[in-house]
Amino acid sequence: MDKRIFLAAPISPQIKEQLSTWRYRWLKLPIRWVAKENFHVTLLFLGQKKIEEVGRISELIYQVAQRHSSFFLTFNQIRLQPNANRPTTLWVRGEESSAFSELTQNLETALKEEGLYFSAGSSAKKQVPHITLGRVRRWQWRQLELEERPEINETLSLKIPVKEITLVESKLHRQGPEYITLETAALNLE
Repeated sequence: MDKRIFLAAPISPQIKEQLSTWRYRWLKLPIRWVAKENFHVTLLFLGQKKIEEVGRISELIYQVAQRHSSFFLTFNQIRLQPNANRPTTLWVRGEESSAFSELTQNLETALKEEGLYFSAGSSAKKQVPHITLGRVRRWQWRQLELEERPEINETLSLKIPVKEITLVESKLHRQGPEYITLETAALNLE
């Protein structure tokens, strides 16, 4: 049976709690909120994979993790993505990071070499560090009058350590996705 999987950097329960409280000011908006236990920093979405592929992906994330030191990501903004006119998600958006870019590129390369990853867009496009707080219910958003649609662009200052890569299965249910950590590979703690 196939598994729907992605790679992520986990975040601490304290930061998850903090992220959860920020969304209270927008609870009346047509947004399907991510459960706080599911908050993570997205590295790569891999999609549907066969069980034997998941085993190989697990091996590869250990190999890549050994070549990278732990690092911090700075998050400075909460905003609608891709924009306020046609939003699909509400993100906590991070600053560009060479360590993050290098890690995601090395993961992508290792997986592509094994035929386990096919990017949806151009691989030259930089992966933006982000945490998804919620997904906009687009048809309900379009029903809002223009003056009812907020321009969400909050500033914040949040530093999150990236110490490991997790391989996560996403089981989709009617009430929302369930995330199951399949494997964790620690980065070097230099």
